[in-house]
Amino acid sequence: MEHKQGINGIVAKIREFKALIKKRFWVVLIYVAVCVGIGYLLASRSQRVYKATATFMMDSGGKGGMASAYAGLARQFGMGGGGGADGLNSDKLAVIVRSKKNIYGGLMLDAVVDGKKDLLVNHYIEKIMNKEREKKITVHFKKGDDKNFSFEQDSILLQVYGDIMLNEYTALVSKKEGISTLTFTSKNEEIAVTVVKNTLNYLIAFYTTKSVEKEQRTVDHMTYKVDSLQTELQIAENQLAGVKDQNAGMARARGMLDEVRLVRKIKMLNGLYGEGVKNLEVARFSLLEKEVIIQKIDEPRRPLPWQKLGKVKAIIIGAFLGALLGIAAIIIKKQYNSIIKNA
Repeated sequence: MEHKQGINGIVAKIREFKALIKKRFWVVLIYVAVCVGIGYLLASRSQRVYKATATFMMDSGGKGGMASAYAGLARQFGMGGGGGADGLNSDKLAVIVRSKKNIYGGLMLDAVVDGKKDLLVNHYIEKIMNKEREKKITVHFKKGDDKNFSFEQDSILLQVYGDIMLNEYTALVSKKEGISTLTFTSKNEEIAVTVVKNTLNYLIAFYTTKSVEKEQRTVDHMTYKVDSLQTELQIAENQLAGVKDQNAGMARARGMLDEVRLVRKIKMLNGLYGEGVKNLEVARFSLLEKEVIIQKIDEPRRPLPWQKLGKVKAIIIGAFLGALLGIAAIIIKKQYNSIIKNA
């Protein structure tokens, strides 16, 4: 019985609200008109937003396979850790691509926008930042500034980084295929393309260099040693030839001793040289095995796909929101009046 009375009370309340909304429907119409007007205005002033996309993958070179490549990349960005093969999972890769180090590096690379070649950070400030603010940024970046940014430059870079993050700069990794997708949206088509290209290029260049840094030092050291041995061997061979020429047709103890010593030295140098050449080839093979880590699959190319808030869509959304707000306003006002009356 009580349950039935409760249901009847709810039904009566709904009918009351329905009658109230019908009576004050003009309030709903006002809210709808206002929201539709705002939606139409926003749609009229909205600009095209371009979406640039690039895809890449980690090369599986080396004995460690894909996991080893990912782990190496994580260590270079200070993200190596325990577990697995110091593994770099998709979440960590996304963080690396979005890191300040990677984006700052991409911003400090050259880019051509509107036929003008300059650092990408300068283009971004001119085409994006200064167009959306009254107080213009006057700081200009030059090559080499990244070695020691000033306090003002650091502040500006942080603002640019924040703006890029707000514009859907994202990296998604397919755990199954190992394919990574880098996307960025911007109101400027060329900026969208260059931000994606430059940050991806920096990631590749930085890690390709760092991943083989140890192997490259080994190759350089072995090359120097082999070249030195080769030089020593050539000098000893020339000396031996000279001693033999001097001893031709003559039996001199001193000359025979020099010849024996030079033959022994040449044999020793030949052994060291052969071993050095073998070690150098091993070092070069190790270098080549790890050299290519990140491979591009697709780069963004113009024209890019774009999106824009349509007027029809804006009107429909505005009408829906206006109706909800209008009904909510009527109900809230009714409840408020009831509370005041009963107080």
